[in-house]
Amino acid sequence: MAGFRWGLASRGGSPFDCESCTDREGRNCLNRLDLSEDARAVTVYTDEVKAELGEKGAQKVFGLGGLRLYECPLSYISRDTTELMRLIYLMDGSGHLLHPGGWGEQPAWLVEAFEVHKLESARHLKGELK
Repeated sequence: MAGFRWGLASRGGSPFDCESCTDREGRNCLNRLDLSEDARAVTVYTDEVKAELGEKGAQKVFGLGGLRLYECPLSYISRDTTELMRLIYLMDGSGHLLHPGGWGEQPAWLVEAFEVHKLESARHLKGELK
């Protein structure tokens, strides 16, 4: 979900640029703080997440609606996620599926990714992902 939210939020251009970044430590680039998955991308501040963020001195890097990232989005979003997002945007824009046949002929991971894309796109259009 973070990948699609980031993709929608950064369509007008990313505020992050690895080439000119001067704050890799503050942005927790490549998760140098070794945060858990729950602390890297926070949807709910549990006592455990709050304690981990406090102990490691993590700072929020970017907010995407109800999701708060404690790692630079450029290092958080994997190359596989970027490629999957490109595939989904291509399918959505062209109106064609990856494999011949209907949705029942598509791999489950692709159907799930497309559903997440549609959900996040709708939230973005409603203004929920500011």
